[in-house]
Amino acid sequence: MCHSIGESIFIRLIVLAAIMLFSTYGFSYQKDDFLVRAGVAFIDPKEDSDSIDLGGIKLGKIGVESQSVPLVNLSYFATDHLAFELLLSRPPVVAIVGTTGLIKGAPIGNIEAYPLVVTAQYFPMDATSRWQPFVGFGFNYIVPGDTNVHSDLAPRFGAENIELEVDRSLGITLAAGLDFMVTDKFSLSAQAYYLDIEAQGNGKVIIGDQKIDLHLFAQTGYAPVLYSFTLGYIF
Repeated sequence: MCHSIGESIFIRLIVLAAIMLFSTYGFSYQKDDFLVRAGVAFIDPKEDSDSIDLGGIKLGKIGVESQSVPLVNLSYFATDHLAFELLLSRPPVVAIVGTTGLIKGAPIGNIEAYPLVVTAQYFPMDATSRWQPFVGFGFNYIVPGDTNVHSDLAPRFGAENIELEVDRSLGITLAAGLDFMVTDKFSLSAQAYYLDIEAQGNGKVIIGDQKIDLHLFAQTGYAPVLYSFTLGYIF
């Protein structure tokens, strides 16, 4: 008897879960909705570095380490199917390391980055679906903050000091994602962003009274992919 009751409860739970996943109610976004998502983002760099040039000497290429940062994004629905999203995150500190040549394995330094990412997103599904996929297109604007050169870099080349400077960057952003409407107010979301960044960096290597030009990111394409997992709330 107890065994039958247990099986009955289990079957009911399975049916309830199926109803929640596949039921059709009015869960879509509507015009003038505001959607706030908060969670974590994982940044996976896809850099394509030129070789660092020190006074005509090729030192090797560089790479950027992966990391995770807290993420918040705000969307406004101009129509039932079109939203404009502003993506905000804690400014990531980009760690640069040498990957080839004379600088292979050498820590180069850290660059703080302040990103502004805006996308227009299209949601094709109607009000009968809990699942709300979307695609987006927009731009990113990256403002570099503090730049810190690793303390071991200058002694590695017999220099007293190495100065680095990174320019601002403007590029396109592609986005895709999927929202699952838990209720008519809360959603779970998985998103991916591709950011095309043209990061250019230069500096000086100071050896005695001599200053040698250092070209760090000469017209280098840096295109990180950002994966995010968030909880959303509709106002």
